[in-house]
Amino acid sequence: MTKHTSYFSHDSNSRNDEKILAVRMRHGAEGYGVYFMILERLREEDDYTITKDYNTLAFDFRVSSALIKSIVEDFNLFTTTPDGKRFYSKNFMERMQLKDEASRKRSDAGRKGMEARWRVTTLPFEDNNVITNVENSITSKENKSKAKQNKEKESKNTPTHPPAGMINVSQIEAYLGGEQSWQEIICMQNNITPEELHHHISQFANLLGERGETGKTPKDAKSHFANWLKIKLKEKNETHAKNNTNNSADQLQRDLANFASTHVGR
Repeated sequence: MTKHTSYFSHDSNSRNDEKILAVRMRHGAEGYGVYFMILERLREEDDYTITKDYNTLAFDFRVSSALIKSIVEDFNLFTTTPDGKRFYSKNFMERMQLKDEASRKRSDAGRKGMEARWRVTTLPFEDNNVITNVENSITSKENKSKAKQNKEKESKNTPTHPPAGMINVSQIEAYLGGEQSWQEIICMQNNITPEELHHHISQFANLLGERGETGKTPKDAKSHFANWLKIKLKEKNETHAKNNTNNSADQLQRDLANFASTHVGR
């Protein structure tokens, strides 16, 4: 079986979803098929959004543009970007962002594992040359250590460049800051202003630099930021809620103390 990288999860009971049932009741199995063909097209896009061109999609799927329009607009399955030019599925986008983040973590773990394996040095021993081989191994390690130190000195004065097709970490902030349609989607999903978003993008870029990362693909940069922002905002909301609870408790204690002081002796 051929392994494909362009995949997405499909719940086995999707046909029984309330919105999908409405699609099937009006358009039958054809509408159900068109819905998942749209998801397949979304999966092929880097930002998981599609241009709102029903005629082109109708030609691709070999169905009427009226059917495409109905699936996209009549069942609350898709959301149009603020500029009205593209549309996306919020639920599908969240799933893909989680998948992209998991893939990134597996890739990082694999890269670190490979680096660790290459750092392992085996010590050769032969029956008649044990001492010689040990001495050679020690000398080899000393030479490698000196070479590593020289490389580290050189690397401090030499800029690190990511592989082709990746964005240098120093350019991540400028890249994300220039993706207008993507920014609008992120602001809508997280209920934040563009100013707040730009502040978070700057923090994210600084964090990547501190971690020593050299670069990311455009798709990975967007996915990593979206998941990082979601976690950051969740922690912020939890801290705010905790502070409100503590303030309420303190106020209650003050109110009780004032009540007791004004009613003692009456």
